[in-house]
Amino acid sequence: MYGITTRRRRDSGEARPRGAVRRALAGLTVAALAAGSGLGLARTAAADSSDAVAVSDASFVWGLDATASAGAYFGGCNFLSAGAAGDTGSSVVWTQSSPSPGYAARVGNVSVEKPDTAGTYAEPTWATRCQGPDGGAVSTSTNTGSRVRIVGGSGTVDPSANTASIQWEGSFTSAFYGGMVYWTATDPKLTVNADGSGEVTATLGGYGADMNDASKWAALPATVVTLAELSGAEVTDSGFTVAPSYRGVEVSVPGGGAGQYRSGADWGSWPQSFVDFQQLTGESSYWYSSNLADADKVAAPLTVDWSTPATTPAPDPHLSVSPATGAKDGDTLTVSGTGYDTATANPHGTGNAGAYVELGWIQDSGWQPSQGYPSSTRSNVSAVWVHSTPTAGAANEAQLGDDGSFQVDLTVDKAALDAKKLDGGTLAVFTVGAGGTVNAGVEAAAPITLDDGAATAPGDDQETVTASLPADSGSFSWTIDATDHAVTLGDAADKGAYLESTGDLLPVVVTDTRTGGPAWSVSGQIGDFTGGLSGRYLGWTPGVAAAGAGAVPGASVAPGLTAGDGLTAAATLASADGGHAAGSATVGAGLDIQVPAGTPGGTYTATLTLTALS
Repeated sequence: MYGITTRRRRDSGEARPRGAVRRALAGLTVAALAAGSGLGLARTAAADSSDAVAVSDASFVWGLDATASAGAYFGGCNFLSAGAAGDTGSSVVWTQSSPSPGYAARVGNVSVEKPDTAGTYAEPTWATRCQGPDGGAVSTSTNTGSRVRIVGGSGTVDPSANTASIQWEGSFTSAFYGGMVYWTATDPKLTVNADGSGEVTATLGGYGADMNDASKWAALPATVVTLAELSGAEVTDSGFTVAPSYRGVEVSVPGGGAGQYRSGADWGSWPQSFVDFQQLTGESSYWYSSNLADADKVAAPLTVDWSTPATTPAPDPHLSVSPATGAKDGDTLTVSGTGYDTATANPHGTGNAGAYVELGWIQDSGWQPSQGYPSSTRSNVSAVWVHSTPTAGAANEAQLGDDGSFQVDLTVDKAALDAKKLDGGTLAVFTVGAGGTVNAGVEAAAPITLDDGAATAPGDDQETVTASLPADSGSFSWTIDATDHAVTLGDAADKGAYLESTGDLLPVVVTDTRTGGPAWSVSGQIGDFTGGLSGRYLGWTPGVAAAGAGAVPGASVAPGLTAGDGLTAAATLASADGGHAAGSATVGAGLDIQVPAGTPGGTYTATLTLTALS
């Protein structure tokens, strides 16, 4: 267990991989994340109400407004996408493969859904994102009715006092003109006060563009803004629906910008800080009345619910392979999967998209399409498509059950695997989204090892020689080289758009004396900090302090301030290829936490978990 302290704190957890050994850095502590010298910004807790109850699976549903999913004069339509979109590099219309990460109907706790003519909501595909409820393409006067759903919100509610405070984790992206301009909202938080007033805040990021200057394109700093201002909210035992303030709200617009039109039934504005941010994206007048389609700019009602679990639990894909070790050339591997997403539609036909189950190599530094890793980080020699409507008798298709489970057989072809081997890669069975879909809900991997020592039958002039070795052929071990596993990060420095604090992971000693030097790896992963601070803001730069046991450092992981998952996605601290010399190594990492400048001061704690595979 490790504890890490900075001028801010983190708590993290990690699902235990099968066959892995874990140790936690118990309490990655970031004390009072304050810019400057050791001055703690105290976080005061509100007085507890006897009727306040904790909620842990609240849902947040919102379509922003009619413009956010309307047809566009260029690029097809405006649309919503789950997750934080990557950088297209310029103001261009999105394609199915750009940006990366790009369009997705579901990422983590966040999904996008749109209705059919019966009012039944389903997740749109890339091909259907610009279609209205009737299946036809939307025009500039119609919209798809799409909305964002975020689940897993946690906090407290008190219906008797009419108060609520709920934090969600995850991102969604709003794209206009087919993606020529877009922005991302991350980790929304709801606050409702006793008088029914309240707000929804989030950290916004994106890119600055200008319809009058096609060459303008610049990444914008992460900024905490108010997405919605509320009035008249009535907190019940199960949740509430409320229309955010818009009509009659005045906004200040910088000189040179389109002024606010203050006449008619639908004049008004979104919150000032939100409009200020949109001045940078080039979308500002789309969020306040300008005497152009003002009725479509009125904020749509948002719904918060904590009465029932999410209707569709988040997928949790897992793979198992038998045998996982010792298979020979020509042997059959039986692959079983559970917890796979079954909701993502097949963009090229009926049923769901499912997944490709592949035998091949994946890069240790990352291979998942949903995390932006390109196809060059994985290779395969065989694949089976598992989905809901497989073709009868097709050799390379299999059934994906309604419960997200499947079983397929793959054949080992050692020569083909050797030819496709990736430097810095691991031999594994792995799964990715099928039919061009990018879907974290079907991504999983199970490392395997083959038997390279199978002897051939002796000829007439040959003899077979067999040698027996002692059962004890060495061992693999690792330990955190410290009695106290708490890590304290330094005082946070004010970088303008964000606060930054750094420190060092406690040394980890890896010892491997096994015969033949089998491959090994040590990875790390963090969850979220107390106080609602996302763990994605932590990154690291691994290093090897004392060489041995074939140790090489893992790739650096940048803090996920504006994009990426930081260390909330498992990352390699150090690893060794097979065939290395016996010995010991000391490995570690420089830690770097970057949070938005508007983050409240206080003490935040998280647990960083290390996992060894050997």
